[in-house]
Amino acid sequence: MVQQKIVMKLQMNCEKHRTNALKIAAVAKGVSKVSIEAEKEQMEVIGDGVDTTRLTMSLRKKLGSAAIVSVEPVKANAEEEKPTPTTTQYWTSSYVHHPRHRSTHYRVVHDESPQQINCSIMKSQSLLESNLNLSRTVFLDAQKIVMKVQLKSEKCRTKALKIAAVAKGVSKVSIEVEKEHVEVIGDGVDAVDLAKSLKKKLGYATIVSVEEVKKPDDAKPVVPIEWTPSYIHYPVHYDGYYLW
Repeated sequence: MVQQKIVMKLQMNCEKHRTNALKIAAVAKGVSKVSIEAEKEQMEVIGDGVDTTRLTMSLRKKLGSAAIVSVEPVKANAEEEKPTPTTTQYWTSSYVHHPRHRSTHYRVVHDESPQQINCSIMKSQSLLESNLNLSRTVFLDAQKIVMKVQLKSEKCRTKALKIAAVAKGVSKVSIEVEKEHVEVIGDGVDAVDLAKSLKKKLGYATIVSVEEVKKPDDAKPVVPIEWTPSYIHYPVHYDGYYLW
C-alpha cells in the first residue's frame, strides 16, 4: 500500500493532552512518523495501512475531540532545485573624451568609489547578519536526536515509538527501519534518559548523533560589486583666452 499523510485537529490544552495524543498515534498499526503542531492543535501521522477511523475514535475517547483534516498520499521527494550560482558584477573603467578644442589645458577627475553603492552594500550585509543572529537565538534549544535501536519485529517498532513519543519535550518521532534508527526532534529532550528507556525495553540502544535544529536560511545572498576607478577627461576653457 502507498504511504499516507493524515492530518488531524485535536484538543490539546495541556502537556498531558499532547503526550496522550503522541502515545495513541505512536502505537497505531502502520504508523512510522508522528508530529504535533501545538499552535494549530494539529497532529500529523505518516504511515502505511493506517486505519484513520480507528485512530480517530481512539483519540476522541482519550481527548474528547478529534477530527480528520486531510488524508493524502505521501509524494516522493522531488529533486532539490539547484541554487542559482551567484555572479560577481564588475564595473569597468569608463573614459569620456570630449572634442578637442584649441585650449590644451585638461583636468582629470578621479572617482574612487561612489557613496551610493557603498552604502547599499553595507546596509544589505548588516541586515543579513542581524537575520542570522536572530535565527541562532530562536532555534538554540531545539535538537534532533538519532539513536540506533533493535527493531527486529513490529512489536519492537511499536515499543520504540511509544517510548520516544511520551518522553518529555518530544514533538516529532520517526523510524528508519532499514537503518534501525529512531529520530526524535524536540526541545529540552534528555538524550541519555531516552537511551536508557529504550535500552531497558528493547535490549540495545545507543546515541548516534545530537544536533541543533537549524532554520533554513531564506535570505538572498549578497552579490559583491567591485568598483574600479573611472576617469573623465574634459577641457578647461577660459573666456577670452586662447593658446595658438
